[in-house]
Amino acid sequence: MFDNAGKLEDLNILINSAFDTSDENLKSIVDNTTKITETGESVGPYIDSNGNPLYSTEEGKQEMIKKITESKDEMFKKINDYIKIKNDIDIKTGQQLNDD
Repeated sequence: MFDNAGKLEDLNILINSAFDTSDENLKSIVDNTTKITETGESVGPYIDSNGNPLYSTEEGKQEMIKKITESKDEMFKKINDYIKIKNDIDIKTGQQLNDD
């Protein structure tokens, strides 16, 4: 989608600009990824085993930042892998392939 529009670099910029590990943003991430069960228990990828947000302790905050950083790095890796594969295909086919 971004590649067809010639906007892969814009996607990289968007991902980079969204990478914010401020306390306010960490809270927002937890709020947006946490579900409250029928029993009132908080569950989500950034909730510890006691039902507290990871950012509530310094150790948990660092774990959360590490997870977010890994996710960002994985997105960049997938974009770069896509570019490499696309370029390899373009070279092998003389850029004769299109979306049709």
